[in-house]
Amino acid sequence: MKLKLTYFFLLYLSTSVAQNTIRFNNTYTVSNGAGVSTNVLKYQNKYCLFGVSNNTSNPSQGLRFTKIDSLGNHINTVQIFHPLNYDFTYNSVSNAFIKVDSIKALYTGQVGIAPEYSKATLAKINLRTLDTLWLKSYSQAGDSSWLFCSTVLSDSSIISFGFKYYVLNSYAYSKPFMMKVDKNGNYKWHKFINNNFSNTLYLYQKIIKLSDNDFIVAGHKVPNWCIPQAFAMRIDTNAVKQYEVNFTGIQYPTVADCILLIDGTCLAGGAYTSLSNCSVNPDKYRKYVYKFNPLTGAKISSKAYNVQANTNGILCLVQKTNGIILAGGGTGVFTPTTSVNSQGDVLWLNSNLDSLKSIYIDVPNPADQAAPNQLLLTPDGGFAAAIASYPVVGVAKFWLIKADSNACFSSTCANVGIEELKIKDDELKIYPNPASEILNVEWKMENGASIGLATNAYKIEIVNVLGEVVLNQIATTNNLTLNIHNFNSGIYFMQLIDAKKQLISTRKFIKR
Repeated sequence: MKLKLTYFFLLYLSTSVAQNTIRFNNTYTVSNGAGVSTNVLKYQNKYCLFGVSNNTSNPSQGLRFTKIDSLGNHINTVQIFHPLNYDFTYNSVSNAFIKVDSIKALYTGQVGIAPEYSKATLAKINLRTLDTLWLKSYSQAGDSSWLFCSTVLSDSSIISFGFKYYVLNSYAYSKPFMMKVDKNGNYKWHKFINNNFSNTLYLYQKIIKLSDNDFIVAGHKVPNWCIPQAFAMRIDTNAVKQYEVNFTGIQYPTVADCILLIDGTCLAGGAYTSLSNCSVNPDKYRKYVYKFNPLTGAKISSKAYNVQANTNGILCLVQKTNGIILAGGGTGVFTPTTSVNSQGDVLWLNSNLDSLKSIYIDVPNPADQAAPNQLLLTPDGGFAAAIASYPVVGVAKFWLIKADSNACFSSTCANVGIEELKIKDDELKIYPNPASEILNVEWKMENGASIGLATNAYKIEIVNVLGEVVLNQIATTNNLTLNIHNFNSGIYFMQLIDAKKQLISTRKFIKR
């Protein structure tokens, strides 16, 4: 029996090691046609790639769902097309498909034969079978309406943001609205956010749900498709805005994604550029991030990354539990008629938004573009990336990259790694929580290391929901007692920061 237990333990250990080093960079040719991947979601230990595509038997653009196993092997692909051959389109690159629960996903977009003849459309998909549970279009807000992004409420109903759209004398006009449907897609209501039509188009890109009646929405507004301006607003289900603020300090910014960080602030990412005759100059795209207070909209900080000309800026954001932010996007000039490749990349940012390293994703075909549209964290500390591919017409290719915890996605990639943290994130503890007088903080060091009483290597910061530091203390031991008696009641964030001013971990607590 002892021998058998030892054998199975070794088998388990070898399997665990193999799982922790899974990496691949795979392309999936589904059919003759053209298409693009946009999002990747996880179902159990499998990946589901979502996007739009056509094929030789149907020239219209349909929805395409591809299931891939944990090793990167293609399982199956399902395509659905509109019965009237209308094109399915989407407007939010990183949020066109979101996860509703553990087994269902939601598509947000529109169907139509032209932008001015489109209907707002939602679809719910079963991740296990890739069956479409329901597909519904809505004309209540207008015959020509677009949907940009959605979020799911606690009763499984859905809130979406979009606009009614029309063209007059070559000028585009819109009237933004929010819409609610129940969990089965049945229309409940819509409410216009602005009272009048205007030539400023509100391109909503991401909804952050603070509660079932309180939302942060980030995107960019464009007067007649010219001179973009990134913005964020806080709005309730009565379509009443608490604020709408423009991003400052960034030239002509757009927004592709926005996330709620573990310190309670919001971080948006996108591209900024120069303009020429009201047209975007693709050789001048640059990446940027913008941090703001979700309760007030006040700017906290921003940073631009002037790396080189790129086609997409930052398209997607995600934060690891140790505070590191991953920002996916495109780098390199996209020119299908030349031999110049367009690459994708993933920036690693610390809590100060400094770029620690950049992982480039090479594209073997010069006519392709490999910009990550979405990043999905994986249990082994790595990530999966859905790659936008714009290939030669006639070949539909969909990419999925699985990188390990060192951001390697091939056996030969160079590990230009961030210095390994010496503190185990999952062993950082705070108690009691809620607390009224004192807060205990303790953690363990990896390999039994000691923090060193005189090194002043780590410090503790406590931040309130406004982003204000209310306590700052050097950690001379890994077992601290903090006096919070004079704190106002509310939510706070305890941050552990290393000597390089890098955020290692954050814990939320409540002061009674």
